[in-house]
Amino acid sequence: MNNNKFSYLIVFVSSLIMTGCGGQNNNSNSSDSSKSGNLFEQAMISGIKEFDDHHYEKAVAYFEKAKQIEPKNGDSYGWLASTFQKSKEYVKAELNYQEAIKLSPNNFEFRLNYARLLATCPDNQIRNGTKALELAKQLIDKNLDPNLEPNILATIAYSYAEVGQFDEAVQMMQKSIDHPNLPADLKTTGKERLELFKNKKVFRLD
Repeated sequence: MNNNKFSYLIVFVSSLIMTGCGGQNNNSNSSDSSKSGNLFEQAMISGIKEFDDHHYEKAVAYFEKAKQIEPKNGDSYGWLASTFQKSKEYVKAELNYQEAIKLSPNNFEFRLNYARLLATCPDNQIRNGTKALELAKQLIDKNLDPNLEPNILATIAYSYAEVGQFDEAVQMMQKSIDHPNLPADLKTTGKERLELFKNKKVFRLD
């Protein structure tokens, strides 16, 4: 998730500028809305910085603060989920991914990250290859961001491997590796995981 930090911040801040006072005729309400938006923005940006610096406990505190300010905004839940996943708190990660998807149904990155967690989680209670495959396949039809395509293909590969369909996993991982939008530094990682599937082995998060 942090690979898209700067593009996320641009969209995030722009959306606040566009919607912070939308439809408010009362000056007091407009001021309160603007103040809330600024506090939410500050908490999110601080949380993302701590996330990128691998200070996950501090990141959680900022994202929790953002959630309290705007409890119906899915962004804080999505970043909380990713942070809990990094700190191996997988139950909390799943709960926050579910809430993020409910609040932001059109955020495909949240869906993608949740599908990957379901396909590769070391915790048997969380892992669900069938559900992961269903979520990831849905993204192929709905996703409008070509930069996400190789990650979606890889997640489908992880899901196929988890349900024991290794031939399909090999095909999808190869498509991910060959995708023109896959960064060069990730091709090596993709090839390593491709070899796992060729040897009928699954991939697990560290």
